[in-house]
Amino acid sequence: MHKKELENIFNSYFHNQYNFQDFLNIIPKQNIHYKFNKYKNYKFISYIKENNSFSKDSMKMREYHTFIKNIFCNYMKVHAAVFSYRKHINIYDLAKIHNEHQNFFTTDIKSFFYSISTQMIHEVLIQNKVNFPFELDVKYYKNIVNITTVNNSLPVGYVTSPSISNAILYKFDELMDNYSQEHSISYSRYSDDLIFSSDDYNAIKSLPAVIESTLNSLYSSAFKLNISKTRFFDKTEKVSFLGISILPNGHITVEKWTKENISQLIYFYLNDKNKFTVLLQKRFKNNLSRAYGTLNYINDIDKQFILKLRKKYGNFIVDKFLHGVKH
Repeated sequence: MHKKELENIFNSYFHNQYNFQDFLNIIPKQNIHYKFNKYKNYKFISYIKENNSFSKDSMKMREYHTFIKNIFCNYMKVHAAVFSYRKHINIYDLAKIHNEHQNFFTTDIKSFFYSISTQMIHEVLIQNKVNFPFELDVKYYKNIVNITTVNNSLPVGYVTSPSISNAILYKFDELMDNYSQEHSISYSRYSDDLIFSSDDYNAIKSLPAVIESTLNSLYSSAFKLNISKTRFFDKTEKVSFLGISILPNGHITVEKWTKENISQLIYFYLNDKNKFTVLLQKRFKNNLSRAYGTLNYINDIDKQFILKLRKKYGNFIVDKFLHGVKH
């Protein structure tokens, strides 16, 4: 099948609304296209808004990023062991890989997104060239990298960043998955979080050294494990990661405090509007959509808990919160 040229795809995608040369030459600029934000100790980027709408410049940049995501990122190879930022896959699917095992090892990669350099992104574009549905001239690689990075690294906040981060570690995921299968271990990755489980503790106790060695050999020591978040545990303890818990019987649920917050919110919605308002502000940042999203998140993971809520509060009110309703 003959592949189209990138310029033709660009013009067709945007119906000639934007100029292809502008797309190639644009470089994101702080306070024009994006601004830096901070939540706790996490730094991330958001597109510039004016009166709750994207500014003209930030909207163009966001649409350029969406184009790159749809035309480039969606065609990059992502290993089957990766469960982050993928359609029709969620945390529950990841947990099912591990819930029957007895021993666990979890860790994460320190400053993962910001450790992904422009050179790494350039290389992953080359590695995936055959997968793109168009002819990508090598002269365009640098342009794509410039548009998707800030200060020589992959920022948190761009719509392109999650998909790129999934693809960057493909070789690592492949090697770790092969190693895991050879040693009766189950392996999963969710963005920067690495989860391993096995019925044999001896099989997983050497994993930190194996992971670090693999990362160093593949990425020249660019990625480091977060020692403070590295731990071994088994089902005699509380097995929790990524906001979920695995009970000793293998049942998968969400953290206890998450269930308690949403249950209390529904109770106050029915019985005490003042306390409802206070809890909504305290636990959900006064954002009902956040509360609805939390209940839907629980519904994806633990339908038994949703059944308990239905028995306690009735189908009508639970469906209101699942589907969203003004209060």
